[in-house]
Amino acid sequence: MMSNQSSPLEAISASEAQLRRRVEEAQRQAEAEITAARSRAQAALAQATVQAKAEADRLYQEGLAQARRQAEAIVTAARAEAAALRRQAQSGQAAAVERLITLVLTTNSTPPAA
Repeated sequence: MMSNQSSPLEAISASEAQLRRRVEEAQRQAEAEITAARSRAQAALAQATVQAKAEADRLYQEGLAQARRQAEAIVTAARAEAAALRRQAQSGQAAAVERLITLVLTTNSTPPAA
């Protein structure tokens, strides 16, 4: 009878040992998958960081180029306006000189009132 009773116990023990081995193997596989997933996530994060920095640099360079174009347009417009004002002032200056000459000549040619 003893051998009959030890046989089911041995079978249970063997089943438990096999189940333990399966659980341990499943845990090792899960840990390996988690480790691999973490590595993939870190690699993806590093790649995303590189891409984000490149995109940020590209946008910065575009903004800088646009600001330069706008600044050049403002300077060009200011120079054109300054040239126009200079021409206008020179024209006004010539007219003022003519008026002064006329005023001086007409004042000098009129005899003083006695």
